[in-house]
Amino acid sequence: VVIDALSEHYARHNANVARAMHQLGLESTQAYEGGRERLARFIGAARPEEVVALSNASEALNLCAYTLGERLGPDD
Repeated sequence: VVIDALSEHYARHNANVARAMHQLGLESTQAYEGGRERLARFIGAARPEEVVALSNASEALNLCAYTLGERLGPDD
């Protein structure tokens, strides 16, 4: 299913998300935002904007550690 979706995207809708000012860009952006909305519902996020796509697990873990590290104290 994932391979089919990627193939469809690259064959028919390939454009930068949220940057292009043409039909393919609109289609890519709508698909991306639709995925964020679906994922937000699946994980119980309050809003789709809470879902952030990153390139890999290391980037995600580093972002979480940096963000939480700013707020944690000695007994946390």
